[in-house]
Amino acid sequence: MNVHRLIGVALLMIAASSLWANPLVSRKISNARFQGWVNLQDVCTDNTIDQMWRQRLYDIPRGLDGYSMVSYKAARTESPAKAAQVVKDLTQLRRFNNYTAKGYKVTSEPWIAHDFPSLKFIVQGADLTDEKNIAHRADIYTFAVATENWFIWLEVRQVINGPELAPLNRAMEKAGGRIMADDLVDLLVNLWNPGEGGQGNDANPPAQVEPPTPVENTPPAENTPPAEPPTPAENTPPAEPSMPAENTPPAEPPKPVENTPPAEPPKPVENTPPAEPPKPVENTPPAEPPKPVENTPPAEPPKPAPALPPGSKAWKTPDGALTLVMPSDWTVTGKTVFIITGPTAANARLLPPETYRTAEELTRLLKEFSDIQRDISERHFTSRPFTPDGATGVQVHYTAIGGRTMHSYYFGKSGRLWRLEIDMPGVQTSLTAELDQMLNLITIQ
Repeated sequence: MNVHRLIGVALLMIAASSLWANPLVSRKISNARFQGWVNLQDVCTDNTIDQMWRQRLYDIPRGLDGYSMVSYKAARTESPAKAAQVVKDLTQLRRFNNYTAKGYKVTSEPWIAHDFPSLKFIVQGADLTDEKNIAHRADIYTFAVATENWFIWLEVRQVINGPELAPLNRAMEKAGGRIMADDLVDLLVNLWNPGEGGQGNDANPPAQVEPPTPVENTPPAENTPPAEPPTPAENTPPAEPSMPAENTPPAEPPKPVENTPPAEPPKPVENTPPAEPPKPVENTPPAEPPKPVENTPPAEPPKPAPALPPGSKAWKTPDGALTLVMPSDWTVTGKTVFIITGPTAANARLLPPETYRTAEELTRLLKEFSDIQRDISERHFTSRPFTPDGATGVQVHYTAIGGRTMHSYYFGKSGRLWRLEIDMPGVQTSLTAELDQMLNLITIQ
């Protein structure tokens, strides 16, 4: 009996120590709340929570298909400004460029969640690049706040597909996404605010972070400027003026008097031996200049040569910044979004480039792209680096709604960020040899 009691106490101590070691555990949403849902992600570290659930929508008219997805993330960033930037990025329409590129209409409208200004994104229309012309409607409730170095993000996404848009809009009104989103925001506010009876404990890092109070001014970006005023305080170094006092040693001026030894000048007279000039004459071997000439130009010309295999042609974007190599009988149409078509059943499109300023910004945009693609994928999602012609990028592959395979490439170089999408029929369809060659021979200015 005592043995069992000891074992029970030991287990309780282990559980308590693990909770103390990772206080963010108390900020997680319990999986019990999503019984019957598929748990796609459940990560909790000292500085991050990343949870995701998904369930098919059953209470919709026959002939329609749809699902609900809940994503919850919280993380400590390196500064309040960084946390505010993450929140700003999560509430931008450009997050949905992958929809607009295919012809969908994307709008947003305010959504007040527990007194926090939030956004509801609405995506509707049909994929103009898909021959099946399936109508699509998505309501995406997005709650994002920043406080101190932390950001907290919740997204409730409901998606319905069918042959026509009107029935989708009616079905969405009854899907209950808003009720679920409001309920989950209330839960998060309770979890993160110890003052309202949340589950935080003394060891919790967010003890210094009480989202509800600072975040009611949701312009989180404005929460950061207050950090600037301290800088004037840093101007306190009127300690510098005191330094001139230290310069009082005008005892230095006497030293110039010590420079009186203009006895040195005679030495230049000793330099009279113009025997030195002949040495530069010996350096006449302008053999040095030719070396740089030999180094640079020859390396560049070889690039174009392998870029054109037999039966291929090179196509450049209007600004000449990016070149694609493709079979001679393929065509490219469009002025902003370029559609690449050939004899295969694949649809390929190149989107107009975005811009970025720093390597850090590029890294953030690539991660954001990969995360969003994972969220909209049906299954078989993979992501790995993509580095054509020295660019930094990421490639993702997954099965999309309607049973098609998506191959998407997002890569940046010299301040431009390019996006190339290839849409193929069938589940887990591999690229053709021509498409594979086109990707391998991308060149960027």
